[in-house]
Amino acid sequence: MRDTFARLLVLCEGKNTEPRYLEELIEEHGSRLLRVEVFGAQGVPKTIVDEARLRLKEMRADKNNYSANDKVWVVFDCDEHPKRKEALEEARVHGIEVAYSDPCFELWGILHVQEFDAPLDRHKLQSAFEKAVPGYDKKKGKIISYKELKNGYADACVRAKRLRDRRKDDGGETPYTDVDLLTEFIIANSKAI
Repeated sequence: MRDTFARLLVLCEGKNTEPRYLEELIEEHGSRLLRVEVFGAQGVPKTIVDEARLRLKEMRADKNNYSANDKVWVVFDCDEHPKRKEALEEARVHGIEVAYSDPCFELWGILHVQEFDAPLDRHKLQSAFEKAVPGYDKKKGKIISYKELKNGYADACVRAKRLRDRRKDDGGETPYTDVDLLTEFIIANSKAI
């Protein structure tokens, strides 16, 4: 069995947005044990969670390389996905961590530059993000760069927690993100190495 540091496998819904941000975050914090893997562009949480279950099973079967600290995370949005609540529950039951945003990942991005608590659909939120962050173009690949937003990272974490606390208090769902739980896990494990 290897040392106790965590390997991290992250399966993302998106092909560009989430992976680019996370890859830049990992590059900044320098851990070789953490990797981001994009699972297709299937776009539905249930499929992503099913794939994550398979990957976690494979990791656990590799007795020479598996550590109890290894984690599999999935990153997906609310969007208009069917069975998203079932996917969230399935992930919880099987020990898969979830970084979830409602309505979309751009909420996490906009929290780097401003407070945001408007219950918008994903298209309107993407437009708001496009206005707040020069260089983001929702029609051209929807790239969110950690390198460009990193000065607002600590503020984004505080704002995301505040949003979650408000959602608990008001019983609402949107806007909501817990992407900071994944990013903080990455940073904490990068520092441990």
